[in-house]
Amino acid sequence: MDKNAILAAVLSIGVLVAWDYFYIRPIQKNNLAKKQGTEKKEKAAKSKLPATRSRAPISAKSVLKKDTLKTTKEIRILVDVGPAVYEFTNRGAAMVSARLKKYLTNDMKKPIELIPNLDPAVSPLYFKGGAAAERLNNSTFNVEGGSVELTPARSEAKLRFFYRENSGLFAEKILTFRYDRYAIEVALRVEQPERPEPIGISWGPAVGGSSGNTYGGVVEGPMSFVEKSLEYDDPKENSPIAHASGTRWVALQTKYFIAALIPRGGKGHSEVRLLGEKDKKKGHMATLYLPEGAQSASVLDIYVGPKESERLARLNAKLEQALDYGYFTFIAKPLMTVLRISNSALGNWGLAIILLTVLIKLVFYPLTQMGMRNMRKMQKLQPKMTQLKEIYKDDKNRMNQEVMALYKEHKVNPMMGCLPMVVQIPVFFGLYNSLLVSIELRHAPFFWISDLSAREPQFFPILTLLMGASMFIQQKMTPSTADPAQAKMMMFMPVMFTGMFLYWPVPVGLVIYWLMNNILSVIQQYFVNRSVTPPKLAEEN
Repeated sequence: MDKNAILAAVLSIGVLVAWDYFYIRPIQKNNLAKKQGTEKKEKAAKSKLPATRSRAPISAKSVLKKDTLKTTKEIRILVDVGPAVYEFTNRGAAMVSARLKKYLTNDMKKPIELIPNLDPAVSPLYFKGGAAAERLNNSTFNVEGGSVELTPARSEAKLRFFYRENSGLFAEKILTFRYDRYAIEVALRVEQPERPEPIGISWGPAVGGSSGNTYGGVVEGPMSFVEKSLEYDDPKENSPIAHASGTRWVALQTKYFIAALIPRGGKGHSEVRLLGEKDKKKGHMATLYLPEGAQSASVLDIYVGPKESERLARLNAKLEQALDYGYFTFIAKPLMTVLRISNSALGNWGLAIILLTVLIKLVFYPLTQMGMRNMRKMQKLQPKMTQLKEIYKDDKNRMNQEVMALYKEHKVNPMMGCLPMVVQIPVFFGLYNSLLVSIELRHAPFFWISDLSAREPQFFPILTLLMGASMFIQQKMTPSTADPAQAKMMMFMPVMFTGMFLYWPVPVGLVIYWLMNNILSVIQQYFVNRSVTPPKLAEEN
C-alpha cells in the first residue's frame, strides 16, 4: 500500500480531533435550536456570584422533634440516604448542602459538595416567580420531620415544610427520601388567593464537583431534555431561555455531577436564565414551573448526584442522555457496557481497558490480517511497479492500466492497507468519549496511576513515551511502498503523535488502549511478515 494512504489515514485522526474540538462542540454548545416559550422574557436581575458562606456542621444523628416545629429561628435538618447527605434549612425551605460520601475531591480529603456557594437571593429549591415567591423565599417555614439516617431497615423518610400568611398565601413542600437513592420526590402546593402569578421551583446558581477538566468538548452548565432532544441551554443576560412545554428534565450539570428537576405530570414548562458571572464562572437558575392558577400543585423528582448511567436510566426520564458521548454514542455505549462487565470480572478499570483492547483486536483481526498481508504483497511488487512507471513514464494512462493489471494478477488492493485503520477511527473516538465523561473512571487507579480519566502525570509520562516507542517499532515493521523521502516523513509520525498526546490532555486510559493496540499490532505484523512469501513475477517464470 502507498505510504500516502497511511499518511492520509493517520492525519485524518488529527483532523477529526481538531474538527470535533474547535468546530463541532462549539456548535453544539451555542447553536442548538432553542425552543422558545410563549411567555414574554422577563427582565433579569444583574448579580454576581457570591462568596462562599461557611456552614456550621450538624450531626446526621442529632434528631429533631418529629412534631411540627413552629419557629421564627433558622433550623438545619440533615437527611443521610447512604451515599449522600442532604442538608436543608427552614428559611425558604431550601437545600443548603449535598455531600456525596462515595466521591471525594481531587485531593482525596473530603466528600464532593454539590452546593459550593450559597446566594441569599438564589438557593436550591427556592421558589421562582413574582412577589409571592420572594416572600416565601424570605420566610421561615414550619417543619414536620427531622434529621434522619436511612438504612436498609428504615428505607424511607418524609420531610414537610409549610408556610401560611394571614393574606392567604400558602406554600408546602413535602420531600420523600429513599435509602441509596439520589432522587428526592417533591410534592409542591402553592395557594395565591390575592393575585396569582406564575411560580416554580428552581435550582441555582451552580452545581459543584467541577474539576476544571472540560477539555475535549465537555460542556458544563445548563442542560435540558425537551420532547426528544437534548438542549445545551445558553441564556444571555436579560434573555432567559424558556421551554413552554415538553420538558422531560431541566438541570445544571458539571462533567460528572448533575442537579436535575424532573416533572412527573403537567405540561413541562421550564426556564433557564443567566444570573451573573464572576471569575469566568457563570451562575444560572433552572426553573420548573407549576400549573398556573390561584391554587397549583405539582409532583417532581429532584436528582442531585453523580452521572451514574444506571441510576439515571432508572428514573425513566431520559436523564441518562446527560451523559453526552457525542456523535459516536452508538459505539461509546456498547464499549462502556463491555468495560463495566470487564471491570466487574477483573476488579480494576485499567485491566478492563486492556481486556477491551484485546477484544476489539479480535473483532477486527480478520480485516487487519487481510490488510497487513495485502501491504506485504504490495511491498514485494514494488520493484515491478517501479519498472512499469519507468517504462510508461510518458504515457500515464498506459502506466495506470499496467499497474492495475499487476494488482489484479496478484490479487492485491491498494486500499486494503488503510481500510482497517479507517474503520477503527470511530472506535477510537467512541472510546475517547467514553473515558472522558464516564464517572466510573474518575479516580480509578492503575498501578502508579491514580486517575484513569485524567491526563498522565507530566513529570514522567512513561505510558505516553512507551506508546510513541511502540508506534515507531510498528512503523519500522510495516511494509513500505513509498520512496525514501516519503518513508522518512512517515517515520516522523510517531514523534508527532507522541507530542500530540503530551500536549493534548487525553485520558491516560486512552493512552493505555493505544499502547496495547500498538503492541498487539506489532506482534501480528511480525507473524504476517514471516508468513507472506514474495509473489512470483512474470520475469521469474
